[in-house]
Amino acid sequence: MRRYRLYVVVFSVVMIFINCGLSLCAASLNCVRDSDPEVSLEEKVDQFIASLPVTFHGSILIEAGDKILVHKGYGLANRSYDIPNEPDTKYLIGSITKLFTAVLVLQMAEKGLLNLDATIDTYLPYFPKKNASRITVRHLLEHKSGIPHHFIGIPGYFEVHDKYFHTPLEYMKHFWDIELVHKPGERLTYTSPGYYVLGVILETVSKKSYAELLEENIFGPLGMRNTHVHNNRKIHKNMATGYKKGLEGYALAGMEEESTRLAAGNILSTVKDLYIFQKILDFKGDNILSEKNKKMLLEPHSRNFSLAGLVMSVPYNEGKDKMTFIRAGGSSYGFRALMDRIIEKDACMIALSNIQTDRVSLYDIFEELGDFLVEEMGIDMGPRHRAEGKDLGIAVPLDQKESCSFEGFYELKSGAIIGIFHENNKLFRRVLSEQTGYLGDAVMPRELRHRGQGVFDVNGIRGLQYRFIKTPVGIGYKIALYRRDRLQDEAEKIKFPVEFDISEYEGRYFSVELQKTYRFSAKDGRLFTDEFLGDKDVSFLPLKKDVFGYDNGFLIFHRYDDGKIRDFKLENENVDRLLGSMFIRK
Repeated sequence: MRRYRLYVVVFSVVMIFINCGLSLCAASLNCVRDSDPEVSLEEKVDQFIASLPVTFHGSILIEAGDKILVHKGYGLANRSYDIPNEPDTKYLIGSITKLFTAVLVLQMAEKGLLNLDATIDTYLPYFPKKNASRITVRHLLEHKSGIPHHFIGIPGYFEVHDKYFHTPLEYMKHFWDIELVHKPGERLTYTSPGYYVLGVILETVSKKSYAELLEENIFGPLGMRNTHVHNNRKIHKNMATGYKKGLEGYALAGMEEESTRLAAGNILSTVKDLYIFQKILDFKGDNILSEKNKKMLLEPHSRNFSLAGLVMSVPYNEGKDKMTFIRAGGSSYGFRALMDRIIEKDACMIALSNIQTDRVSLYDIFEELGDFLVEEMGIDMGPRHRAEGKDLGIAVPLDQKESCSFEGFYELKSGAIIGIFHENNKLFRRVLSEQTGYLGDAVMPRELRHRGQGVFDVNGIRGLQYRFIKTPVGIGYKIALYRRDRLQDEAEKIKFPVEFDISEYEGRYFSVELQKTYRFSAKDGRLFTDEFLGDKDVSFLPLKKDVFGYDNGFLIFHRYDDGKIRDFKLENENVDRLLGSMFIRK
């Protein structure tokens, strides 16, 4: 009875935006349900985790009515030494850090050290007036400053800037006079640089470091002994190693310079410490925040977004009662974190993982755990619903000849590319794009479920349809993308042969991850290799300059400043989409 999903699916949609376009849509999981009252919640969770198609690596805590029901680790904290994850394993929590920063800002305001409606230049007079005189502390706090997210506003962010130590002055110079994406206060634009500025302001007005402020005002008073500010240098006992998807299983996730994440994503913690912290997320005053500032922390300021995270009020018991859900989430290189708080029930779920991306996302797992928690509390949420929308019944059988005519690569006006491929009498799609939104979770393959007459639902993405439309003779089909019966975009089939010479892509390419060399040759308008990642005689179709596609993904080529080819990165469901897997030209 997947009732929890109906109410929290909106969380996952918004978190796509918050967590940089990584795979969040629901997968088809074989959930283990057991109505036997003698089976404990922990046993149900264990059975479910064991039933997953991939091993879950992380720690989970579930609590209801001030009673911890599940508190344990799964999988490995360190794969080199086979060290298991334990209940007290420490993980980076990414953007959940922002919740701690918001609490600190409200504390400083209570003490009279900060004015939420003062502009940036009040506290940082060296910040260029162009933006500093217009953006207030409140704008920064509510993500309404107009400062874009780091990898959007700072060119070459992942390639250069997040790998090197920066002083606050050095880092803010990358974005402090950038053109804002909208007027301050106009709307919400999620931004880590905005919270970085808040961190600098906090340190300036208090004359203490961000770490010292946390210890004195939150960690110490709450007894959070296993929560720290991470700086890539200090050794933390029981800290997990972060991993990402690799070409052959998992690979080390790499390192992000923590000086670029001040107050926006540089905390590590345990599920137990986060459990202690989430206890303050109610509307009662305590030794952390007054009742007035609790309201400011918890009440939505934009749609369902509050300073504490995403908020949703859920009715039950025929509308007589309600539950208020608050969700905070985050990701770092090699880590994922999710925390749900149900205020009225004093209940929570916390899951921390040391796998940044996987074939089953932490969000998919979390929704199943939510079902368990709601059932454990004896709450009837109403009739069963599917996360991907109404049940449209069994797919219409698809003629193989017709399905083959749909295969190929299509390009949207934005430059995004949709690959349609046939496998085991089914159609699938894979998208290459920097966008999220209606395109879904991009390079992850999704089955297209035929509804008749060339109309397909994209399985697992609510309300998204692909409609294949016949074009003039010799061109074939184009795809119209509909979301909830409204036309969103159209994709034209890419024509061949291409108008550029592909012979320049010939040569030897060395896999940095696998330490293996692959030889590519050009023939009949395609690139060929005798063997590629275990497949024989693979061919790659040129889609546009420096972009090739094949049944299992895309190759993206990069160049040196003089125009010569430097490398290509593979993008498919088996590698981390953010970092990809690099093959250097030899």
